Amino acid sequence: MVTGAVDDNNWQYLQVTEWLYKRNGLERVYYRGFEPIAQTPLEKLKECPQFREYRFYQCSFLIRNYGFKTDSLAQIVSDEGFLLNSDPKLALTNADRDIFPIALNIATYFEIVRILRVGSLTPKKILATRKNFKINRSADLEQVVGAKLARRIRRYVVL
Repeated sequence: MVTGAVDDNNWQYLQVTEWLYKRNGLERVYYRGFEPIAQTPLEKLKECPQFREYRFYQCSFLIRNYGFKTDSLAQIVSDEGFLLNSDPKLALTNADRDIFPIALNIATYFEIVRILRVGSLTPKKILATRKNFKINRSADLEQVVGAKLARRIRRYVVL
């Protein structure tokens, strides 16, 4: 999708992105920020900022790999429909401070994947581990996700 060539906003592209993944089974959506070309009808239009293209890719990854829905991204889109120039997952974490810390032993996949620095595999590991025993201590968490990640996410979870 070429972004920023017409009177559009990020929200519209995010909705189309989700539709392409969920309804049409696309495996990847590509974005390209508009760049005006001399001696064409669009030569006087403004160039799309590079960060806009980058933020689309980040949001696309959240939708495709983590199962986010555009509705959950709505809170980080301005009233005009534009994303801020900040990491979308970080912006969601800051917007949803009231949901943290989460109870790790009863949290859903989607609640766990919302934790900053947690990818799509970590929640699966945690859910698989919980079938056999509860994660009650920091040492248990370190055993499941590794010491480095355990330190990083500790403030977002309750054991």
